[in-house]
Amino acid sequence: YGDHRDLHYPLRRQRQMCIRDSLNEVSALADNGTREIHLLGQNVNNFKGLQNGDKSSLAKLIVEVAKIENIERIRFTTSHPHEFKDDLVEVYGSVPELVSHVHLPVQSGSDRILKLMRRRYTVEKYLDLIERIKSVRPDMSFSSDFIVGFPDESEEDFQATMDIVNEVGFDESYSFIYSPRPNTPASEMPDSVPQEEKKLSKFLNKTTEELKIEFGEPDLIEITDKQNKNFVYLKSKLKIKCERRFEINPKNIVVGYSSKNCF
Repeated sequence: YGDHRDLHYPLRRQRQMCIRDSLNEVSALADNGTREIHLLGQNVNNFKGLQNGDKSSLAKLIVEVAKIENIERIRFTTSHPHEFKDDLVEVYGSVPELVSHVHLPVQSGSDRILKLMRRRYTVEKYLDLIERIKSVRPDMSFSSDFIVGFPDESEEDFQATMDIVNEVGFDESYSFIYSPRPNTPASEMPDSVPQEEKKLSKFLNKTTEELKIEFGEPDLIEITDKQNKNFVYLKSKLKIKCERRFEINPKNIVVGYSSKNCF
């Protein structure tokens, strides 16, 4: 069970950081063997760190991190679609170290519910953002968050969410049943959605898993799950950066990560 959290009501006041301090920290990590940097924040793409006394941006920070020797992969979490500016879209076309995956929570496919959530974007703007990112990085992988059973959500609103799931084809999703969080505007709204209907979040998760099975060319990599049911990873190619190797008889096992968060 999850709860709705309005990202514009952070738990703590945001504070500015000096970009040079962040880069010094990354350099120290790289010198000690770190190869991947994950930039974290409750609303990380609203980052406005100081650089030479002026406000900077997440995109500029990514460009600077990529210049540091031995840093091979960069990712960031979590993004707010309203704060995903053009310079951050463009950096996908200029910084190959930035992985081909972005977690971009849409929360709902209904404009009416998005307005109640005070998300400050529409479904049309969200889909336009997806297309703009894909225009500079065609092989992008997308994941998202969803809230099911937000106050006054109707069956039509829920279907609109299912529609956006099918249209985007998310590679991964996290759906949560709405429950009120104190001191948020939503907590004062009457919750008219029955608990049984909120359990549709399980169906939402299942749907995104089914979508993953429909994509790509199923002819390269065969994987076996814990129940020994064979399935095929459905991408035409999967490039993996190997971190370490285990010698385990009778198989030689390699551990690593793909550029899309898949392994």
